Amino acid sequence: MEIQRAKDDGRRITLRRAGAGRRRQISLAVWEWTSKQLRNPPPDHPGFVIAYDEPDTHLDYAHQRQLFDLILDQCAHDETQMIVATHSLNFIDRVDPADIVHLRLDHQERTALTRLLSPNHSAVDEYLAQIAAAMGLRNSVLLHERCFLGVEGETEMQCLPILYKLAMGKPLQSDGIALINGESNVGALQVAKYLHESGRKVYFLVDNDSTCNSGSKSHFVEEKIRRSGISRQQCMYVGTREIEDLFTDEQWCTAANKLWPRVDDRAWTEEDIAGMRKNGKFSAELDSEVRMASLSAPSGKVGLLFELSTTLTSSEDVPAKLVEHFKTLQAQSG
Repeated sequence: MEIQRAKDDGRRITLRRAGAGRRRQISLAVWEWTSKQLRNPPPDHPGFVIAYDEPDTHLDYAHQRQLFDLILDQCAHDETQMIVATHSLNFIDRVDPADIVHLRLDHQERTALTRLLSPNHSAVDEYLAQIAAAMGLRNSVLLHERCFLGVEGETEMQCLPILYKLAMGKPLQSDGIALINGESNVGALQVAKYLHESGRKVYFLVDNDSTCNSGSKSHFVEEKIRRSGISRQQCMYVGTREIEDLFTDEQWCTAANKLWPRVDDRAWTEEDIAGMRKNGKFSAELDSEVRMASLSAPSGKVGLLFELSTTLTSSEDVPAKLVEHFKTLQAQSG
């Protein structure tokens, strides 16, 4: 079937003169017509092979979604095989990981073919795909990001993007670094192991107390990380015991007075903060003291470091140890 003319405000125009967006919308109508043919194939038809080359080019997001739903509908018909060549991250993120074939140039400038997961869709692959999705690792991230950083939980997930941008002048994503959240997720190490074995650069940033706390419930203690085939050189340890230790009494005091004023109208002092470091785990002591003294305290320990991070204003405010680790990640992601 050949379509030669379209209408624009009632005027008939040739498709060659129509805009790219208009041509794509007309193509969408043709694809819908193809779907109708698939629903009523002629008797003894051997099947269909449908190929699309960059089908979403020049389509707005609403029409991209419409096109994707149309493609899924076409794939659902028996004896139909579909090939879609695309650079669209929206498309890539909406399909089963086992259906993705990645074409890229290797170090010798030859075309190499890789799969995100094995084509037989084994139970292990399916489990990894589910875990990755639960951690927010989209297909496009697993395919294209160059470096993955495993962290222990929400504290790091929330504050590290802020601290990295402040220290390095651009976001983590700009440097191709993706975070893996290990909190309460037994599959996080398995995903990290899979990425490592697939030739990706994988690092871990964990609290220093994990080196001597093998009985911890955290999945990112050193013993468990090393059992996954990750070397100590891939582990970045922070703080005397934990990441909150890296920030000075002055920084915590400034944040407390700005964000968590005391109900007794007394200002927080650096001596208050220093005293909290003497008894047990600093972050737990800080959380307890702030919540008892202030009505505007975060609802949990996770919010403390995130809110402190928002009060920092220059790269010099980021602890030197974190900056050192950030530079390592940046160098490895290039």
